[in-house]
Amino acid sequence: MARLKPQLAQSLVEGIVREIKSSIVAGDLRPGEPFSIGELATELEVSHIPVREALRRLEADGLVMLRPGRSAIVTPLSIDELEEVYRLRLLVEVDLAGRSARSYTDEQITLAEGYCERLGVAAPDGGNLRDQDAHHRLHQLFLTPAAGPHSTQIVTRLMDISDRYVGLVYDARPVAFDEPYRRHLELVNAAKKRSAPAMRKALTAHLSENLEYMTAWLMPYLESEEDLAAAAAAS
Repeated sequence: MARLKPQLAQSLVEGIVREIKSSIVAGDLRPGEPFSIGELATELEVSHIPVREALRRLEADGLVMLRPGRSAIVTPLSIDELEEVYRLRLLVEVDLAGRSARSYTDEQITLAEGYCERLGVAAPDGGNLRDQDAHHRLHQLFLTPAAGPHSTQIVTRLMDISDRYVGLVYDARPVAFDEPYRRHLELVNAAKKRSAPAMRKALTAHLSENLEYMTAWLMPYLESEEDLAAAAAAS
């Protein structure tokens, strides 16, 4: 019998992935910031092994960069990356939403309305960021049933990368209380029509406006972060 490698408890590794990802999206771990695996293991009260495995997964998703030894950095942000991610989202998500539109069920529309309502509830800490889970579920719902497992995986990865930029924008600029709800309600209303052209048009406008907003607001921030990222990469 072939010798098999012992497997880590997947739930532990997945929990660590979620925790580190949340810290990156929230900006607690800043772009270009170095950190050690030992520090993370101590803070999370786990051994180095599951932390290293979690970081490998996050590196595959483009969120961190592992370095020789026992350290890593949060992947620096860039306008080029932001534009690339949104070009891909405009290709993949708009196509899937258009092919899904005619098949939306009454139950899916009801779920979409519920997720949208959650985006109108203030964040617990009084900040601008709303319910990220509801936001993800709403966007993913628009892509079913056309999205298969590979499409879903690709879209999830693109949204994870997008979240880093979205988090910075919503922290940096004043946002009308009802803006997240109102902008996503336009998508829900398009979905209710069960029309492929209407869904494609609404999602294209939504993603294009997001890219325009974020590019304008992030440019000064990214320019101020360049020195930090360069210093971290060189160290």
